[in-house]
Amino acid sequence: MDYGWFGLTIQTALSAMTKKVLFKTLALVLFILFYFKGIIPLRESAMNEVKSQMFENIDEKIEIFEEGARGVTVYEVGFSQKYKARIPFGMNFFIGIIGLILISATKKFYFIEIGVQILFGLIIIVSFLNGIKGNVSFLRISDMASVYFLPLSSLFMVVLAFIEKKMIKLKSENEN
Repeated sequence: MDYGWFGLTIQTALSAMTKKVLFKTLALVLFILFYFKGIIPLRESAMNEVKSQMFENIDEKIEIFEEGARGVTVYEVGFSQKYKARIPFGMNFFIGIIGLILISATKKFYFIEIGVQILFGLIIIVSFLNGIKGNVSFLRISDMASVYFLPLSSLFMVVLAFIEKKMIKLKSENEN
């Protein structure tokens, strides 16, 4: 049975969808490999460097509560408030990039996400290393950036990319 032009259109659309799905799958696999083989070891190396600086410079009124391969939690002696410092490019970044890949975000969102991770990473490390010298205000900055700003920035980037895609689609539909 020949469907003519309609059949050709469906076949072309399916072919384009198949290519898109294959490209996204390849991008996801490559990113996951890069993340686990490249980014995680770099994060752990960065944390080891931060910990070595921490042990050299920690004030006696700051105690270590918990240490991990990608973060550390400290507290001020006599107070229950704990302050976290996490190395960027963590699980929220991982999920955010996967979200960007799945919605076919433009390149700028990947660059913005990486830039935001680097910026907050610098803020976290600098403020944490200054905070462990006894200035608790810097520990608060490190904690806020680690616990709130890094995760929100990663996930918010997906929302922004999704909104941009919808706006472009609406603009295209309105022009037609």
